[in-house]
Amino acid sequence: MDRPSQPVIELNVRRYQQLLLLEQDACRREIIAGLLADQEQKPVDVGRTWPNGAKLLENFIHASNVERFLKVLSDKPDIRARAILLKLLKAEQEQLAADPRQLAMAERWLAEWKARVAQAYGTSASCPSAGEASRKAAEFLVTMHSVQGLLEGLCLRLRGAINHDSQ
Repeated sequence: MDRPSQPVIELNVRRYQQLLLLEQDACRREIIAGLLADQEQKPVDVGRTWPNGAKLLENFIHASNVERFLKVLSDKPDIRARAILLKLLKAEQEQLAADPRQLAMAERWLAEWKARVAQAYGTSASCPSAGEASRKAAEFLVTMHSVQGLLEGLCLRLRGAINHDSQ
């Protein structure tokens, strides 16, 4: 991969600086800061590559996809869409599981998802216990638990990677 020209680097630096000012999430700020540092540190050299910046960008994209899939899943899509979203979510999480630095973000997703599950249980308790609405609510709760299981698995894998690295 060729190194971008100086004007492109300067534009990237400005964009990353703006993103840092706007981003609230600490994990995303770390990724953006890494991309910014990569752009600022290296002089223009057409033959160079920057694997750390590329990996940070990949993780940022995977994390953004996970967040988008979680949002769509929480909006009660139909059963076919849920199946597709679960497969996509699992694939994105597989990519993130290779980087232990993603643990804080994964734990935040898990905590937020557990709150959604609790809210879904509260909502389903107020539904009548028979009929189509009840069946759909039960299917949705199964999906909610599947997603929670995926998130718990991701957190366990990341914790295991951290423990393995520290030994």
